[in-house]
Amino acid sequence: MKVAIRVDASRFIGTGHVMRCLVLAQKLKEHGHDVVMLSRELEGNFIAYSQQQGIDVIALNAIQQVAPSAPDDYQHWLGVSLQEDASECLAKLNDFHPNWIVVDHYAIEENWHSAIKACGASILAIDDLANRPLNCEIVLDHNPWPDFENRYNAVIPTHCTPLLGPKYGLLRPTFATLRTNPVEPLNNQVIAFFSGTDPSGECLKLLNASQKFSELPFELTIVFGMANPRKDELLSEPLPPFVTLTEVLPDFEADLAACRYAFGGAGVSAIERASLGVPGTLVSVAENQRLMAEHLASSGIYRYLGNSDLTTANTYFNELTWLSDNWESLPHRLPPSDIDGNGAERVVAEMESEKITFRPMVVQDLSMVRNWRNAPEIREKMFSQHVIQPEEHERWFASIQGDESKQFFIALSQGKPVGMMSFTGIKDGTAEWGFYKSPDAPAGTGKQLLYESLVLGFECLGLNQIDSRVLAKNPKVLHLHEVLGFQKNTKQQTMLRADGSETPYYAFHLTKADWQKDQRAKNMSGKS
Repeated sequence: MKVAIRVDASRFIGTGHVMRCLVLAQKLKEHGHDVVMLSRELEGNFIAYSQQQGIDVIALNAIQQVAPSAPDDYQHWLGVSLQEDASECLAKLNDFHPNWIVVDHYAIEENWHSAIKACGASILAIDDLANRPLNCEIVLDHNPWPDFENRYNAVIPTHCTPLLGPKYGLLRPTFATLRTNPVEPLNNQVIAFFSGTDPSGECLKLLNASQKFSELPFELTIVFGMANPRKDELLSEPLPPFVTLTEVLPDFEADLAACRYAFGGAGVSAIERASLGVPGTLVSVAENQRLMAEHLASSGIYRYLGNSDLTTANTYFNELTWLSDNWESLPHRLPPSDIDGNGAERVVAEMESEKITFRPMVVQDLSMVRNWRNAPEIREKMFSQHVIQPEEHERWFASIQGDESKQFFIALSQGKPVGMMSFTGIKDGTAEWGFYKSPDAPAGTGKQLLYESLVLGFECLGLNQIDSRVLAKNPKVLHLHEVLGFQKNTKQQTMLRADGSETPYYAFHLTKADWQKDQRAKNMSGKS
C-alpha cells in the first residue's frame, strides 16, 4: 500500500500536526507500506526533522506565509489557494500513485479532497475542528471532546468511516510499553511542555513565575520546544536552582512517565499525559483546544488555567503556590484511562482493512470504470453489451450530475478501487442497484462488494427496498442474490433489445426489514 501524507508545520501552525503524522507514518512503514510526506517550505517547517526520522519528504514550493488575522484564520495556514495546493500535490505524486492520502490541515476541506482524488486515492482526514465539509473515506479525531461520537455527523459523507476518540490517539509506541510497565519509584519532578512553538509564551511566563520562589518541593523541568521563537530570551533568563530549561528531552516519554505532575496544553500532549495517568494543569494554548480543555477540567481530574492569551506570570505563580502547598497530598497517578497507546495500530488496521468501502464516483474515474465495463467478461453479463466509447461515457456521466435519483460509487479495498456500485431510480425509499467488479479484483470481491452495498443502501442512503435484475445466463450472480436474502420473482422475464432479440432475466427485491431480520439471525448463529 502506498500512502502520501499532506501536512505542514510553521511558526503559525505549530509542530503538533507533523508530530502526530510522523507517528502514523512510522506505523505504516512498520507494516511494510510505502510512505511519503508532502510539506510546504514555510518558516518553522519540520521537513528536515521528518527526514531525520526516516520519512521521505516532498517539499512543496516555498512561500512567504502571511500572519493569520485571527486565531481561527486557518486559511492563511495554507498560504496558497486550495486548487493551487491540490494541483501541486497531484504533480508531485504523479509517479507515486498513492492508495491513500492522509491530510492533516485545518485549511483543507472538501474541495481540496475532491480535486486530489484525481489520482484515484482514498482520503483519510485527520482533524480536530469538525467545522467544515470533508470529502473523505475516513475521518480521524483522537480528542476527548464531549459527545465526540456525533461531532462529525453534519460534515462527513455517508460513506465515511469515523475513527473518533482517544483510543485512536496517535501516540508513539513507547507510550503503550510504559503504560503496561509503569515506572517506580516516580521522580520528584514537574514537567512543563506547552507545544513545539509555544506561541503564547507560556514557558517564559512559567519561568518568570518560578523566579519568585526561593525553593519549591519539586524539580521543575521546562521543555520549550525546537521551534520556540522565544528561545534566545528564555536562555538569557536566570534559572532558580530547582529549574531545568531544555529545548527537548531526549527520552521524553520515559521522563514523562516518571514525573509526578505536568503542565501542558490540551492537545495531543494531554492525551499523552492521560495515557500514562500523569496528573496535571491544563492551559488552552490554541483556540481549537478551548472546548476540550474546559471539558477535561469539568471532569475534576485536571486543573485548568484558561486561555493562554489571558495567562500571566502571576497566573503561574499562583498555580505553583497551590501546587507547593498541596504537593504531599496530591495523587501520584490518575485513574486508568482507555488510552492504551495503540491508536496508530488501530488506524493502520482500518486503512489495511479488506472491508469494502465506498466513495462517490468522480469524473476522474471515467476511464477506469469504462475499461472495467468494456472488459468482455463484464460486458457479456450486462443488459447493454456494446463497447462503450469515451464520448458516450462522458455524455452519460454529465447527464447524471445533479440527479439525486441516481447515485454511483467506487468500491474500495485497502484504498484501491475494486468495483462500481450504483443505485438508480431512487424514489420513495426504493431503488434498483447495479454493480460490477474490476476484472483484476481478487476472488471473493464480488460477494463482499454486494454485502457492503446493502449496508450502504439500507443504512447510509436510507433505502427501504432494493430491486435488482439479473440475466438468466449469469448463474453466479443469481446465486449471490439468493445467498444475500433477495426474493426472486418466480417467473422469468424478457427484455426486448433494439435489434429485436430477447434477453431473459430474473427480477429480485429485498426489503430493509427482511435484511435486518436476516442479519439478526446470522449474528445469533455466529455466521457471517
